[in-house]
Formats: sequence, structure tokens, C-alpha cells
Amino acid sequence: GGELPVEEWERRHRSLTRMLWVTAAILAAFSYLSGYHDAHALLHVAVLLPLALAAASRKLSRLMRTLICSLGLLTGAALGVHIAGGVIEAHFAFFVVVVLLTVYEDWVVFALAVGYVLVHHGVLGMFAADQVFAQPDQYAHPWRWAAIHAIFVAAAGVAGLITWRLNEDV
Repeated sequence: GGELPVEEWERRHRSLTRMLWVTAAILAAFSYLSGYHDAHALLHVAVLLPLALAAASRKLSRLMRTLICSLGLLTGAALGVHIAGGVIEAHFAFFVVVVLLTVYEDWVVFALAVGYVLVHHGVLGMFAADQVFAQPDQYAHPWRWAAIHAIFVAAAGVAGLITWRLNEDV
């Protein structure tokens, strides 16, 4: 167990930071194809750019860069849900992100992911439910559905952590 060696963390972090840049490009295209042709479309990408730059900054600590990159990827998933109008299929992006984040092998990252989904879905569900959810029951009970989504994200994270631990034993 323990923390990843610096060289291995750097390799993994570079890959995830690249994925954050790719996510920004995909969201730009998805925004345009979904009918966003104004400043709103630019905001979908603009929010990710400072996070990608900060994640790559060697001036920040390893933990800070890990958390910033993780936050960026989670935000990318949230923006995908928003652009798609809250349809359930768009939420699958959170599961992809959680699996990607397993490469950090860090419990703090999973706590961030679960907390992000809970707060994002709950708060936005209260004020703009149609941007997070797609069904009337979800609009009426955003915190219930936020908790359900967070539990499943936590389960995906735990599955990833179990796999990580079993691989360490090999």
C-alpha cells in the first residue's frame, strides 16, 4: 500500500490531465451539435480550461494537482449532463470518470467524487432540476436522487479500489 512513487504518479496524472483537455474539446463539439452557438457554449469549455492549466502546473502540490484534475473531470461529466438536458444516459459519464480516477489510488479523490455528485445533483436539482434530471419524480425529490446517484458513484469507486488493492497483492 501507500502513496504512488513520484514517477508513476506523474505518468498517471499526465494521462488524466490530457483526458481533461480531450473532455474540453469533446464538450465544445457536443455543445455546438446540441444547439449551443453563443457565449453559453463557450462557458461549457471555459470553466475547464483553468482547471486543466492548474492541473498541469508544477507550482502546486501533488495533492492539489490531483484534486484539481479530478474536479475538472467531474465538472466535465456534469457539463455533459447539462448539455444533454439531464437525460439519465449522460450520467454514465460520472462512472467513466470514477473509473479513470482509480489510477490515482487515493481515497481523497473518491471522497471528492462522491461529494461532488451529491452536492452537484442536489443543489442544481433544487434550482434547475431539468438541467440535472429528466423525470418529474427526480424534479420533485432532487436530494433523494442526488443521494442515489452518489451511492452508485461510491459503489463504482469502491469496486475500483478493491481492484486496486487486489492488484497490489499480485
